[in-house]
Amino acid sequence: MNSKNFTAAEKHFAKKQEQYERQIKSMRNTITEQGTAFTELTNNNQKLKDENAQLKDWVGRLLEYTELSEADIKSACEKDKKLAELCGMFGTMSRYLV
Repeated sequence: MNSKNFTAAEKHFAKKQEQYERQIKSMRNTITEQGTAFTELTNNNQKLKDENAQLKDWVGRLLEYTELSEADIKSACEKDKKLAELCGMFGTMSRYLV
């Protein structure tokens, strides 16, 4: 009878072990999903920070324009256009170099 109790105890232990292994697997999956979500949120946060910096720069330039005369505004706009064209050319050149 002692061996039957031991067998029953082994079965009970195996059943509990399976239960705990399922819980561990579920928790690992949850951790992986949360890690992925965290990475996505971090990337999204960085994109928003970059966009915020661009908008602040844009607002700063607009505030500068409000203090300028009409001729100064036209000159500043031309300067910004030329700067954008120059950045575009550097981007094009960098693609050919890579």
